[in-house]
Amino acid sequence: MRKRIVAGLLLASVGFGSVPAVPAYASVRGRQNTAMALTGLALYTWLNAGNSAGRRNTALLATAAAGAAWYSYSQAKARQRRYERRRLAYYRARANGRWHSRYARYTHRR
Repeated sequence: MRKRIVAGLLLASVGFGSVPAVPAYASVRGRQNTAMALTGLALYTWLNAGNSAGRRNTALLATAAAGAAWYSYSQAKARQRRYERRRLAYYRARANGRWHSRYARYTHRR
């Protein structure tokens, strides 16, 4: 019976280890929510940590995770702003007629 359990656990660990990791794509809003939740966890652990070394380490880890989450959020927000600026510039150029006049010479060739 024990051999079957060990064999099953070994098979499961090899099976899950062979599945490639697929990155999870989060929206900017989801990254912000994660950063706020980790900041709340860090504050809670710092305010209620006491003198215990284990809780202090947990607070340090939560603070580092919150900092990493805020950095990830700021990078995603900058990427979104950059995309919006490029998109608006593209449509403004088309609305002002610059798009068509720039490529007008290529449309009538035969």
